[in-house]
Amino acid sequence: MVKRVVIAWVFWFIYVILLEYAAPKVIYEPMENITVISVMAIPITGHIPTFLAIRTNNRKIASVTHNSKQAILFKRENKKAHWAF
Repeated sequence: MVKRVVIAWVFWFIYVILLEYAAPKVIYEPMENITVISVMAIPITGHIPTFLAIRTNNRKIASVTHNSKQAILFKRENKKAHWAF
């Protein structure tokens, strides 16, 4: 998952550099809108699966914790993790 996001950012970075310096103005001006859209799309498409994976793992961990002390500790850690973001 992280690899996909990093690879997407690297490709986007290379794309922007090539578009900015190597492309003529005739190509650059229409592609500018696609560049702006990709700036918004890449983080969104990277964050959505990450949050879904976190939610799935939290549910799995919560279902495994049978002991009440473990469940309380997990809820505290989960609450602290949400405040960290």
